[in-house]
Amino acid sequence: LEILITKLRELCPRANMLALSATIKNAKELSEWLNATLILSDFRPVKLYQGVSHNSKIVFPENNRSYQLSEMESEEAIVENTLDMQKQCLFFVSTRRSAESLAEKLCKIVKFKLKKGEHFQLETLGSDIENTLENPTKQCKRLAKCIKHGVAFHHAGLLRKQKSEIEENFRSGLVKVICATPTLAMGVNIPAFRAIIRDAKRYYPSLGAVYIPVLDYYQMIGRAGRPQYDEYGESILIAKDEDEVHDLTERFIYGEPEQIISKLAIEPILRVHTLALLA
Repeated sequence: LEILITKLRELCPRANMLALSATIKNAKELSEWLNATLILSDFRPVKLYQGVSHNSKIVFPENNRSYQLSEMESEEAIVENTLDMQKQCLFFVSTRRSAESLAEKLCKIVKFKLKKGEHFQLETLGSDIENTLENPTKQCKRLAKCIKHGVAFHHAGLLRKQKSEIEENFRSGLVKVICATPTLAMGVNIPAFRAIIRDAKRYYPSLGAVYIPVLDYYQMIGRAGRPQYDEYGESILIAKDEDEVHDLTERFIYGEPEQIISKLAIEPILRVHTLALLA
């Protein structure tokens, strides 16, 4: 994007440019680079409350609100609580495999919370999704089985038609829960009442499991809260123990998003773009 903007400014110096972001911290620095007027606003049409779940409870430290959950595992208890409120939720996990296995796990809760008539609609939707290809793959069948119970998984490995069907039926309220990889956090408008981050850590080959950037956290929780449907939205981090409750609260709920930096300081990237310009 940095190179594209640079080329556009060179080719069309008089073009007007509008740059929008909900999460960039050093917007002033970017506006100076773009020679643009900076307009800042903290307005959000739906209030968002950030919480942490642990030990059968969800606590929102900013306003001391809390929910008592049932004695099931965190993911299942949160889904049960959400559906009892007649709401929908979105889970973020770190891998495609996790998205698929969590969706299957949550089916046993969601299928008993469906309204009259929704079973038939979901059965039809599941069949459509399964038969997107002439010869359904194992993944198509797995997705269809989840859809028939009101749950979907969503990741880059799905077909475009399958993804759009899931998104559309989540917006309409027919699909109750989506388990997704972080790709769904970027630029896709499928707001839910709750955005739940189960995996706050991501695995990197040279580093092992490390916490995701605060910038990514803000992108994910931005999916929560639906204008015209909800008076407020909720984001929930799932902690494994008391120590992690404290870590997640300090790092993400009270943390500041990282500044974005130019990638051209990285030699291989600079070399590729310099050679591209010359060519």
